[in-house]
Amino acid sequence: MDSSYILIVSLCIAVLVLLAVMATQLAARRKTDRVPPSWIMFVPIVVTALGIMFILALQLAKKPAEPGASLALPEFPLIQREPDSHSPDNEPGPTEICADRLQSTDDQNRYYIKKDICLTGYDRIDNLIAAEVETLEDDFLKQVSSPEAMPLSVQFALDLRTEESSFDRLPAIQSIKLVVYRSVGGAHPGQEFRTWTFDRLTDRLIDFDLLFQEEHNPLWTIYPLVKAQLMNLPYADERMIDAGTGDDDVENYRHFTIENDQLVFYFEPGQVAAQAAGAQRVALPLADLQVILRPPFLNLGESPDEDGLVDADFISLDELVADCEDQGGNWLPEHDECEYVGQDWCEEYGATFLECESACRHQPDAQVCTLQCVPVCRFE
Repeated sequence: MDSSYILIVSLCIAVLVLLAVMATQLAARRKTDRVPPSWIMFVPIVVTALGIMFILALQLAKKPAEPGASLALPEFPLIQREPDSHSPDNEPGPTEICADRLQSTDDQNRYYIKKDICLTGYDRIDNLIAAEVETLEDDFLKQVSSPEAMPLSVQFALDLRTEESSFDRLPAIQSIKLVVYRSVGGAHPGQEFRTWTFDRLTDRLIDFDLLFQEEHNPLWTIYPLVKAQLMNLPYADERMIDAGTGDDDVENYRHFTIENDQLVFYFEPGQVAAQAAGAQRVALPLADLQVILRPPFLNLGESPDEDGLVDADFISLDELVADCEDQGGNWLPEHDECEYVGQDWCEEYGATFLECESACRHQPDAQVCTLQCVPVCRFE
């Protein structure tokens, strides 16, 4: 139970005890010759009631908004943007849906939340963005309503906005960057990033496993290039740069996007430079990383055709399903898997090959299951 409510209950009990004592005294006096006027009985009752109402008013005024109350993503559509006219095969993509508004539910103007969010129209990536935004809002409201933050006489703020970019040779490969500005009473507002890179045609998120060849450790190539750029900054700190970009932890490079023909890494304040220096951005041309990249990021030296595209090892989801079936496989759309195909075929697509999976792997409640190994090519 909250300490404020315990205080209220304690005060109420104390007042009731006081009233009982006063009533006992007044009853005893009535038996003597000195009988007080009848209106005296109402004085402690009125004073007590006013005191309780005042305490309740104070507590209600301090009560923060419930986490997540009316702060979820707005109902869509709000603003509809035209589909991308440069999408592959001249097929327009889903309409982009955006929210742009300033919102606050705090009557005391203690905080505000601003969201400038654009969704892509693709359920998988949009669900990830919406879930992350909801988590950030809930965490922010918990911070500003904590006992440590309540006495501070500052206005707290949470500013969320998305930025979109794409691979210039294959616009179907897009990146979304969520920029988070958070002010919760510290000396400097905090800046954070969340990034997603995905393939619209195959509905797959692109991580390091799909971006780089598996036989190479990409950090051995990326780390010296990133460090060289950061060391050119006027406030460069080699110790911090080594700690924040070392080649032994892929988490150092978790915030990345594909922008035109560059691989761009974002580092939050305090990761590779002093907190006051802010966030840092390092852009590496994909042409400098050819030795470790997977298709379709290879062969960037080739000239694009009239549509701005190059002939890369890249197919649509329909073509992938057809190729799976041509190989004698069985496509499972709900799991992005192709059963009963060979390892060589699977690895050509950069997917994960599992040579001996259970026939009942997607049926955990099955009572009977055949004892056999099912080769599976999983697209994640």
